[in-house]
Amino acid sequence: MKTYSASMVAMMSVVVGIIMSMVSAASAFVPPSPHRLSSVPTTTQSALFVTAEEQEDIFLERAMTAPAEMRPDVVYIVLFNPQTPFEAIHTIKFPRGADFEQSTSDLLLAFESFDDCVGFTEILREDPAVDAGEPVATPSSMEQIEKACQKMRLPMKVVPAASQ
Repeated sequence: MKTYSASMVAMMSVVVGIIMSMVSAASAFVPPSPHRLSSVPTTTQSALFVTAEEQEDIFLERAMTAPAEMRPDVVYIVLFNPQTPFEAIHTIKFPRGADFEQSTSDLLLAFESFDDCVGFTEILREDPAVDAGEPVATPSSMEQIEKACQKMRLPMKVVPAASQ
């Protein structure tokens, strides 16, 4: 067994401390979930954080360019605080970019892919601009969601699964 002097141990502990602080500083810029950006298309490879609104725009673009005949049996929606008195469904303002004075309505984004919906709930949870409660990816039959949307006069678009 090799022994080290007290000064050598002190120097090694300083070096380890420096390395740990460098690793800690570098990891401060890494998204907390390994899946956080896996299905999030971005315009640059250096994006570290996508806001909920930016991701909504990406999903809306996918939904608007999806084939009209796409109608999965099951879709996934984002509910806030499910099964509580504060339950709410996530919708987006549509059309995008309209002034508050212009006529806008809400639009429901329903996801074909559970993974896309879960990834979006993570973005909603991490975005400080979103303060609506705990978002949860919730499965529902397409027929049930269509009936609910018709009853509420809420337009809906289905976001197709991301190409693998």
